[in-house]
Formats: sequence, C-alpha cells, structure tokens
Amino acid sequence: MKRAILILTVVLLYGCGTSARMWTSIDTWFREAPVISEPPWKKVPQDQLYSVLPDKREEAIALLASQSAVVVPLQDAERFSGTPLRLSKYYLVRGLCLACGNTGGFLVYRNGPRISVVHHSLASRALPMTRWPVIVSLDTFPFEVYVEVTADS
Repeated sequence: MKRAILILTVVLLYGCGTSARMWTSIDTWFREAPVISEPPWKKVPQDQLYSVLPDKREEAIALLASQSAVVVPLQDAERFSGTPLRLSKYYLVRGLCLACGNTGGFLVYRNGPRISVVHHSLASRALPMTRWPVIVSLDTFPFEVYVEVTADS
C-alpha cells in the first residue's frame, strides 16, 4: 500500500512526461521572460509568425548578431519565410529550438514593447539549442526580446 501511494505521488508530482530543461547547453540567445507581468502576455496570432526557411537561416542569424530584433522590408520577410505576406510591418527576431523541424513550433507572446519567442517540441533526450530566427508581424518594434525553448519527452 505504501508503495502504491509513493508511485501515485511521483506520478502526480512529475507527470508522465517531463517538460524540463531538455538541452545540453545554453545558447547566448536564450533569455527567459519574467514570470509575473502586468498586463498579461498575449499570444500573437499564428498567421503573423513564420519560421525562417532552412536555407536562409545563416543569413538571418548574421542580421541578428548584435541585436535581438531588426526591421525587415516586406520583400525580405517574404524571402526569409518563403510565403507571400499581406501585412506591412515585419521584424526578424531571435529564436531557438530543440529538435528543429522534427516536432513542435514557435509561439510568440507580446506584452507592450516586449515579446517572448518560445519553441516547444518533443525530445527523447537532451539536445543542443539551435538558433532559428523567426519573422513576426507586429504593430510596433519589439524593444525587448525573450527567447525560450521547452521540450516534453
């Protein structure tokens, strides 16, 4: 009976999988968003968010070498995303991922002039963080960019 209670306690505390730090090292782009924030963070609609194409990734990373966000003209936003776009203001922002391209995807949350770029994926083991910039349409420049990754096993 004690063993059953112990197992039940472990399952309730830790769940079936883990949503933990599933990386082997921390990239310098990684920056956690504050936990408590007023007003609350709001999710940016998915149709305003685009991962940079794999063959444009290194070029996009170079543009973000000294700053976490840059304004990109519509033509460059389309070239980086490989998608015809309809809005007018686009920004190239830092992003990180684990198991890039295999599972998961990016989400962006906004809180005033701050954004949080989060990639969530599935991983069976700890992986290195990979730099993967994102194109996002926002009405104003994101003066503060947080970049996070999460993974479930």
